[in-house]
Amino acid sequence: MNEVKEVKTVGKNGKNGRDLAIIDRKPTKENPVVPEVKPEILPEVKPEVQKPELNIEQKIQKVSDLNDLIAKRERFLEAKMKLASFNLKREEHTTRITIQDQEGNQFLTSQSDAIEKIINVLKNSIDDGLASTESKIQF
Repeated sequence: MNEVKEVKTVGKNGKNGRDLAIIDRKPTKENPVVPEVKPEILPEVKPEVQKPELNIEQKIQKVSDLNDLIAKRERFLEAKMKLASFNLKREEHTTRITIQDQEGNQFLTSQSDAIEKIINVLKNSIDDGLASTESKIQF
């Protein structure tokens, strides 16, 4: 290995009166030079986890659960398409939204800003539900 040593200079060669000199070090019996060996890093190998074999009842239940999730996903997609086709005209107050509870109480508004915010909340909720449902669809 080469050794770097700081050497003070006498002339104007070095910056601030200093130069760096590389000294070639020869191996000796007392001080052998051993080449650096870098360890090889191997990617971590994860053992494959085998799922237990399902019996017929478990398979039928799994298919039923998947059908339910697929139907739920399709409802989310349909709701998303309906909201995407919703046309909100700001200059007109002809667009209205009504919220009604189980007791028949109603809230009605035709404010474009409020309706737009409600639509955005619904879109985000649908997107979250769709992503959650799709993540559960596994074989």
